[in-house]
Amino acid sequence: MYSDPLNKLYLLYLRPMLREVQRTNKAYERNDADPAKLLEDLTLLIKTVCSKVLIPMAKRDPLRQPIYGHLDPKPYLGYKFEKLASTLPAGPEIDFVCQRCVTFTAKLSNELQQRLPSNFKILQGMARLSGSMLASAQGAYHGLDGTFWCSTK
Repeated sequence: MYSDPLNKLYLLYLRPMLREVQRTNKAYERNDADPAKLLEDLTLLIKTVCSKVLIPMAKRDPLRQPIYGHLDPKPYLGYKFEKLASTLPAGPEIDFVCQRCVTFTAKLSNELQQRLPSNFKILQGMARLSGSMLASAQGAYHGLDGTFWCSTK
């Protein structure tokens, strides 16, 4: 089992994806986390996960719509995965592993979509008004102060 190259293919695919999921999960475990940043991290994670298996030309919003009908039939599963898969003899086992990886990714994206609050678009708009965002953008809006003092003649 441990020396099986098919299991290594699974692990090579899952490692970078689960690293990103774990990073986002750790952010949610913090007590002093900024809710706007947490929402941004979750939406970025969903978009990243979906982009791995979605057809590039699909006009789908991965945050709102399920991706099951628009999966890439031959997605790029990562350099290490593709490199090891090319050294193995071609057969139905490799195709089965690829299909399982795509299915896992689609299910993961579906689970992550369910974690989004129903009003996440409103929360994204409110995040633009959060104190830390305004403080970081203070210099960017410095030149606009004079535009509000226009004459009313």
